Amino acid sequence: MDPDEVAEGVDVVYLPDDEYSGELRVRARYAGFEGVGQAWVDRRRLSKFAKALKQYPLHEDSPVAFSAGLGDVQDYIEFIGLTVAPVGEKGQVVVTARLAAEEWRGGKPVSTNQVVVECPTSYEYLRRFSDHLHLILNGKIDQARLDFDQLL
Repeated sequence: MDPDEVAEGVDVVYLPDDEYSGELRVRARYAGFEGVGQAWVDRRRLSKFAKALKQYPLHEDSPVAFSAGLGDVQDYIEFIGLTVAPVGEKGQVVVTARLAAEEWRGGKPVSTNQVVVECPTSYEYLRRFSDHLHLILNGKIDQARLDFDQLL
């Protein structure tokens, strides 16, 4: 593997603004597809999402999800969306990352560049990712990483 090549996975950086909120930056790369997104988030919502990732097993009818963007219900623009759900019969999960670039036109935010990356992972990698999300929220590490695991 080329050392300059970015590894496949989901990388998350949280830059606190105050004790309640901060800027979340997410990059996802898998199977030749890559995207980035950033949005301001409530750190308690991100912490709740991180805790939910430790559920075992996840339920098909209620995936774990996180969304961050701008606007209200009618005019909501999602810049970061992460959904985690079980897949198959062998105990694996799929992470769907929806990422969009923020662009402003005429004084209003619009989202024109979007990518959706679906990637397989495992419960063990989710558990580790959950721990890392809590560590970035508490300023203990700079980046949380979710590695992918090929489906069996």
